[in-house]
Amino acid sequence: MSIIRSKRDRHYTVIDNAVFESNQLSFQAIGLLSFLLSKPDDWKVNIQALVNHTAATNRAIKAGVVYSLLKELIDAGFVLRKKRQSGEVDYIIFDNPENKKQHEKSLNTKSANCEIRKLRNPQIAKSANCVKRDVLVSTEVNNQVLSNKSPSTDTYANASMSPADAGDEFTLGDSPKKQAPPINQLIDVYNQTLGDVLPNAQIINAKRKASLSARWREMLGSKTPSGKVRYYDLTSGLEWWSRLFAKVKLNPHWLGASGTWRADLDWILNPSNFAKVLEYRPAQQQAQGGA
Repeated sequence: MSIIRSKRDRHYTVIDNAVFESNQLSFQAIGLLSFLLSKPDDWKVNIQALVNHTAATNRAIKAGVVYSLLKELIDAGFVLRKKRQSGEVDYIIFDNPENKKQHEKSLNTKSANCEIRKLRNPQIAKSANCVKRDVLVSTEVNNQVLSNKSPSTDTYANASMSPADAGDEFTLGDSPKKQAPPINQLIDVYNQTLGDVLPNAQIINAKRKASLSARWREMLGSKTPSGKVRYYDLTSGLEWWSRLFAKVKLNPHWLGASGTWRADLDWILNPSNFAKVLEYRPAQQQAQGGA
């Protein structure tokens, strides 16, 4: 094999060879990571933008695939997923898992120092910029949270989460029905699909989480009247929900055509309304693949 390399003095990206180590990442994940590393430091990861980037190719991907690849990168230590108090999600990209460890250690040290300053002198802590304004909250959880076991208080503390925020990540196991539904990822899919025409979902309260969990579990492994399984894992599930939310765009009334009301996430998740969306068939079917 021969590799012909062009001489580069601009428009090129330097990538740590750690990205390409054997038995670490799939070729798809390597490709996505390389793409992300080619972007400027202040570039914001946007799921729909990543989907659109491949839309005209022979192997266009959907939002569920992007989420699945990002989770693979998170598990391998190349990506850190952070959620702001506003509900927005940030993705921090690393070219080496060791850099992620150092970053997390630095954040933990800074946080601990701030807490000490607050105890000793709140005014000094305030002047040292230790006041939390738009705090980034980690949404990564370990395997204990994802399993069917009851996680301990320490588990949530280590994950920088409260019990009400658990269930951000979804992994396949022997019994998918017992796995925690991907709450945050479903919120992201809703905002990416309908956020430009309906109110954005910014808060995950107990009621909303319960509704999302119930609807996810109801549809997981369920079949259409023709006998086709709707979805059976994270990737197929997020793709199915993306198509479901896309159907809302096909109904002018749900988008507020009447001028007095429009749907939102909570309306969609209501059992009777969810059935309406699920069974909705516009005169000209525009939702590819259907829900």
